Amino acid sequence: MEPPHSPSTEIVSSRDRPFRRAVLHGIGLLLPPLLTVAIVLWIGRTVDQSAWEPAVDLARDLLVASVSDIHDALPDAVVTDDPDVAVFGTTRYQHLENGQYVPESVYQTVLDTSPGDPPPTTGREAYERFVNATYLSPWLAVPVFVCVFLAVTYLLGRFMFMGIGRVFWNVIERGVQRLPVVNSVYSSVKQVTEFMLTEDKLQFTRVVAVEYPNKGLWQVGFVTGDGMRDIENEPGDPLVTVLISTALIPVKGWTLMVRQSELLDLNISIDEACEYFLSCGVAIPPRRDTESPSALQPRTS
Repeated sequence: MEPPHSPSTEIVSSRDRPFRRAVLHGIGLLLPPLLTVAIVLWIGRTVDQSAWEPAVDLARDLLVASVSDIHDALPDAVVTDDPDVAVFGTTRYQHLENGQYVPESVYQTVLDTSPGDPPPTTGREAYERFVNATYLSPWLAVPVFVCVFLAVTYLLGRFMFMGIGRVFWNVIERGVQRLPVVNSVYSSVKQVTEFMLTEDKLQFTRVVAVEYPNKGLWQVGFVTGDGMRDIENEPGDPLVTVLISTALIPVKGWTLMVRQSELLDLNISIDEACEYFLSCGVAIPPRRDTESPSALQPRTS
């Protein structure tokens, strides 16, 4: 029996480690772009299924109802050389397979814009395909959709600034927060979107480290402003308001007032600190040696 640490075992292990390291490094390089593409595609599919397709279906139904000219019979129509075409008034109508009549121009437009497809058999089908080809083409529908979306969001935002709109929305939010599972998801998504999109979000001035909640346990936080003067009792050592953030949501956490001398200024940017929180500490900001060592020492006045 071979001993536990035989030469052959050491050779196999030494050969396997570089291969395993290379595979892990390759996975580490491929995962970020693959996950980014997957998330972007998922967002696109979600927007397409939950916003674009319902909007297009609604617009199609409204347009078909407003522009359709469908007749089940034309008793006083004049028959032409083509038995499937009849003249009623000044308009030429095409006779369809189900017995209905639609304008010949509409029928011809459908055939011209969808070569190779079978002709429409009902008046509803003919006008749906006609509306898709003339009114809902991508080069026309996408700009209209974007303009309507911006107009709706603008009106909604203006409505929320009014007192009645804010009260109405607060009632809806209170109803959502009573749902067991939805309230947690909605609260987290709301905080992230408000941090990303709201103009009057917290203004962070610098990134610091604080010993909290006990000595020897360091927390990364954001300086948001000065402390309350009523609490300051040591001259020359002012208080500073610090937001101790939690993982995943940088704007959620605890607000502390800490003495200036007990803070450690970190030589990292606000974006790097947010990335650190969003990654639960996995994305460590790179160390910078350009600053003097005193920049990493507690501030003293």
